Amino acid sequence: MKNENSNRRGFIRRLVGLAAFGGLAGLLFGQKSEKVSAAGAANQIAYYTAPDTLAGSENLKWYDSSRNFVAGWNQNVVASGAVGATISGGGFVGNTNRITDDYGTIGGGYNNQVGNGDGYPFNAAYATVGGGNSNMARGMYATVGGGNYNQATGTTATVGGGDHNTAAGIVNATVGGGCANSAAGDNATISGGNNNLANGSYSAVPGGGWNVAAGDYSFAAGRRAKINAAHDGTFLYADQSDYDFNSSAVNEFAVRATGGARFVTEIDGSGNPTKTIVMTPAGDLGVGTATPTACVHGETSSTSGTGVYGYATAGTGTTYGVYGKSESTSGTGVYGTGENGVNGTSGSTSGTGIYGKAYAGTGNTYGVYGESASTDGKGVYGYTPASTGNTYGIFGGSNSASGTGVCGQGAIGVMGQSGDAASKALVARGFSSQAANLQEWQNDTGTALSVVDKDGKLGVGTTTPFASVHAIAASTSGVGVQGYASAATGAAIGVYGSSASTSGRGLYGYVNATTGPTLGVYGRSDSTSGTGTQGHATATSGTTTGVYGRSDSTSGRGVFGSVTATSGGTLGAYGQVSSTSGIGVYGYAGAATGTTRGIYGRSVSPDGKAVEGFASGGGIGGRFRSDTGPAVEAQGDMLPSSDNAYNCGKDGRRWKLLRAVTVTPGDLVFENGARVTEEAEGFAFVNPQGRKIAVLDSEGNLRIKGRIIQDL
Repeated sequence: MKNENSNRRGFIRRLVGLAAFGGLAGLLFGQKSEKVSAAGAANQIAYYTAPDTLAGSENLKWYDSSRNFVAGWNQNVVASGAVGATISGGGFVGNTNRITDDYGTIGGGYNNQVGNGDGYPFNAAYATVGGGNSNMARGMYATVGGGNYNQATGTTATVGGGDHNTAAGIVNATVGGGCANSAAGDNATISGGNNNLANGSYSAVPGGGWNVAAGDYSFAAGRRAKINAAHDGTFLYADQSDYDFNSSAVNEFAVRATGGARFVTEIDGSGNPTKTIVMTPAGDLGVGTATPTACVHGETSSTSGTGVYGYATAGTGTTYGVYGKSESTSGTGVYGTGENGVNGTSGSTSGTGIYGKAYAGTGNTYGVYGESASTDGKGVYGYTPASTGNTYGIFGGSNSASGTGVCGQGAIGVMGQSGDAASKALVARGFSSQAANLQEWQNDTGTALSVVDKDGKLGVGTTTPFASVHAIAASTSGVGVQGYASAATGAAIGVYGSSASTSGRGLYGYVNATTGPTLGVYGRSDSTSGTGTQGHATATSGTTTGVYGRSDSTSGRGVFGSVTATSGGTLGAYGQVSSTSGIGVYGYAGAATGTTRGIYGRSVSPDGKAVEGFASGGGIGGRFRSDTGPAVEAQGDMLPSSDNAYNCGKDGRRWKLLRAVTVTPGDLVFENGARVTEEAEGFAFVNPQGRKIAVLDSEGNLRIKGRIIQDL
């Protein structure tokens, strides 16, 4: 056995010497060498300096007892106590290659170290430095392939190369290369890049720069992706933006991609994408489209496909197929467009097909907003198939004092349709202690134009109706209530009011404007025998009023009647009463001053009558009364209906005083039959027998038939 070991060691010495100095031919042809004596010092490996001459060198040594091989600079060293070590070459003055632990290997290079140098040659064994400068493999089974100032300090740690990289995890840390990278976690990996850290166990950085994977099983890539040590299992990718991109949760998948993101889920036969999911730089998500036009845009080309589909499988509970929320004061929780903008279905007896809620405390928010461009589309369509329970096709709720549960816009903003003859198309239901109005119709600024209050009273132009129907026109030329009968024939009625109360009002009009030609009640009829406004008090006793008009304006009209027909016996206002003390039309102007009218009549027909009174039983056709002022004021001519047919006053009913600026009477006839008539340019006086008795001409001359007698 001793001879075999001696022969084996002799063979190794011959092999190393010949390979290092070109003596391969001697090995191949079986040349024998002898032990070195005077040719070299102890532990030097002999080599041929001439065909038959052997020599030794301090740069090529074999330590037989420890089985260490040292080549290269003569100061390269294997520490005492270490065995099985190999230094193949390299080193220089002050920068030797050195091995401190068993079975270490240095392939070459400059100032490299294998082993930890703690005096225990067995706890960092089997480490390797392939070459390079100032590299250290200080952990058991650690490896540094090369590069500059790299360290593999953990067990089975590896640094492939690069500059100033460290694989410091307790076990299995790896740095492939790059610069200033550190894999400090167990089983951590950095493939390359610059200034990356993989501190978590099983963490990874594939490359890039200034990334940190501090959580266990985390992955950081790109530029300045930073995973917190508490966020295990997180995947973080950051684009080239020169800002930190930080993790925010455990097991998070987060990507900073300011240029957008794209996932291809289907390709055609040529490899071109046919189905994609994209996220635009603006943050819009497109499913089935590469150009989304909304925050979430789902698109399908299938004739039976669904752009966005939400389905709550629970058979009970307040579930939501699709839930939308917007914090904006003018935002939209869910927005749908198309033949069916949004279609929500719930199979639960207490479920909700579509539920939208706007959380903003102020502003014109929308729980659900639907819009459809189709001529027969639905902005929002809700359907609940359950045949029992308080189900809702569409339910909208808003916590805002000015919010909207459901808002509709378009030719028909909101339409309620009844499914059968016994169903209700649209219902407004109040709360158990309802205090606000049941309904409001508002203008674009939110001002209420008409309301239905909590008691069901309808207010038009008022938010506080005090009658079943209460209409107010605040305009100085407005109309509180206007009735229009468009039929050209028949006894049509524009507005009809009826009251069975002995002190009630069939129709009551009130204008609160204190100026302007306002109308408490305005009636209009285009029929030649129609009635603009008709009031009928059916009670046969009591001070009833067929039509009562009132105006507080100094120039208002309590009742105004207008007939637009230019011919026919039309009536601007017509009043009728059956009571012996009733009033067909009663007008009252309550203002104490101003040009008020109790009743005002107007007719644009050349044959029409603004106000006409007709006494069919021999009574008085019209009667006017004033407690202090004139009873009648005419703004225009006062004419009889025909020439020389009617009188002004009669026996026992004469006018006390008649004043006029100009009187053109024709003949002036006195009670005794005497007459003054025109003659030429003067006057003629005629006695009761019809004989002319005097003439006063234009020059002032008086000619008489008799004589002048002075006896008074």
